[in-house]
Amino acid sequence: MLFNSFEFLIFLPCVFAAYWALSRHLRLQNLLVLAMSYLF
Repeated sequence: MLFNSFEFLIFLPCVFAAYWALSRHLRLQNLLVLAMSYLF
């Protein structure tokens, strides 16, 4: 997945929304970032 691809255009806002939704759970936020970095 490239930064200028259509998939990244969909991927980034979804990950950002999920990260923001987990704002009260720091451990889950960290796990989300780790999982999405492996996926990316």
